[in-house]
Amino acid sequence: MVLNNELKIKGNLILAPMQNFSELPFIKSYNKFFPYLKRAFTPYMATSSFKFKKPQNIKDYFIKDNEKLNITPQILSKSSQDFISLCNILQDNGCHTVNINFGCPYEKIVKKGRGAGMLRDLDFMKKFLDEIFSHCRVNLSLKIRSGVSNEEEIYSLINLINNYDFIEVIYHPRTAKQLYKGKANRELFFEAESLSKNKLIYNGDILNTGDYQELILSGYKLDKELMIGRGIFKDLFLTYKLKGVQHSQQEKKEIFNDFYMELKKEWRERLKKEKFFLSIMKSYFYYMSNNFINSSKLFSSLSVSNDMDSFDSLVWQAELK
Repeated sequence: MVLNNELKIKGNLILAPMQNFSELPFIKSYNKFFPYLKRAFTPYMATSSFKFKKPQNIKDYFIKDNEKLNITPQILSKSSQDFISLCNILQDNGCHTVNINFGCPYEKIVKKGRGAGMLRDLDFMKKFLDEIFSHCRVNLSLKIRSGVSNEEEIYSLINLINNYDFIEVIYHPRTAKQLYKGKANRELFFEAESLSKNKLIYNGDILNTGDYQELILSGYKLDKELMIGRGIFKDLFLTYKLKGVQHSQQEKKEIFNDFYMELKKEWRERLKKEKFFLSIMKSYFYYMSNNFINSSKLFSSLSVSNDMDSFDSLVWQAELK
């Protein structure tokens, strides 16, 4: 679907945090050839992981090293002290905003009371937020779901977070239990927005221009920021399309080829072992194969490739939609 001028997005487009996908190599490569992505959220840093406790292990998240990319680091934690410690390391290295992950829906995370699991106990959440707002020296952003298993939980949640001055609240209107099944409840988003004292940004199920048009016709403002995750990987040109920019097949092929070469270069600088490099490329095409005709067949073939030469050959021969 080609958007008419009245429906072209005017607000900033934001890349959602996606584990193993929205890493710095992708953000750098994508920004180079798809210029309409204005902000990007990193995959979460879990404070329970030892590697995030040392500054040298989190250089990807240092704004001073990646100033042009407008990156917002995301932290997953249920320990306010650990959150504050990591937050201060990020602040000391040029970070001005940190996102709190209260939205990760995966069961192993939720069971441990982290991510969307924090939504289960609002008293505990209040203590956590009181601590970090008292001690963190950066702007705080928040990412949430509707609740753990009942979307009606959003009303109590909004009531609580109205007591805090977040720079933004990014709301994916599904419960944790839903994961990515069913439909994101856009009507519930608008209800929450009417009750919120903080700026709410929409996230969820924007996979094509038709989804975006439905959101706008439902009442979402053209000049509001919008967060997109899977949609960008499934259609790399979606950010162009939302801005009303169209390309010929030849132009698309040239842009994709340059992007793909850049993505490989960025990852090759980090991963010297062929098997790890090939594994990373295969994971990207779980979504990115959707950019091509016969996407299922392409992904199946890529999945069984044994080396990068055969992998590349399949990619170069594939025809973009």
